[in-house]
Amino acid sequence: MNTICHTPDPFKNPQTMSSREIAELTDIRHDNVIRTIESLISKNLLEHPQFEEVRNHRNQAIKQCMLNKRDSLVLVARLSPEFTAAVIDRWQQLEMLQHSNTPVITDQLAFVESLTKALNMSDSGKLGVYQRVAQYNHIPLDILPSYTVDAPDGSTDDSSEATFSASQGLKEYNIRVSAIAFNRLLSEHGILERLDRKSSRKKIKQFWSITRDGLRYGKNLTNPNNQKETQAHWYRSTFRDLLVVVGLVEEAA
Repeated sequence: MNTICHTPDPFKNPQTMSSREIAELTDIRHDNVIRTIESLISKNLLEHPQFEEVRNHRNQAIKQCMLNKRDSLVLVARLSPEFTAAVIDRWQQLEMLQHSNTPVITDQLAFVESLTKALNMSDSGKLGVYQRVAQYNHIPLDILPSYTVDAPDGSTDDSSEATFSASQGLKEYNIRVSAIAFNRLLSEHGILERLDRKSSRKKIKQFWSITRDGLRYGKNLTNPNNQKETQAHWYRSTFRDLLVVVGLVEEAA
């Protein structure tokens, strides 16, 4: 289960602000913000509120409302007038982004999307790449999710599960196989694959990446030594299952 918080995209829809963002700016519970919006709607005080369903960091479906500038200010005046300045400042940020280098940033985001899909990158890895794009373009990082949840499919935990390297996992399970041989086994079972990249000297460098099928057992992190490569890390909770798959331990009776 790889879950990433939903955040409105200021490039696709710069003329609206979400109720969840307003809840964060005013430090008011989102469900209370929604109730206030519904009350204002019943009194015909909002012009164009648009409700939609999104997924939160626990992958739960929740309702949020997208508001234009006028409606967001009406809402904040009702919720907590002292936070009006914070919302106005946020609108200025969004409007500045709308009139800046949006086409360039859109191309960068398209490249990031393509790259992270090709590398089967975990959501925490994706978030890190998006944060670097934001910093490069002087975009406030508070428009991005503050964290993601990386965990195997079927996990009910709402926090990222612990991982370790292949070498560490093999050592903890007392498996006398080298990480190199283990990676080859994983490749034979379709859990790892070799990917290529060009070095600065135009040479081809290879690195391991967890396949889409292998993501139930681990996640691809960005290699700290080279941002163009991934580094496989394995979930502690499913590492024994992984050893069973490749035939290094017997399945529990």
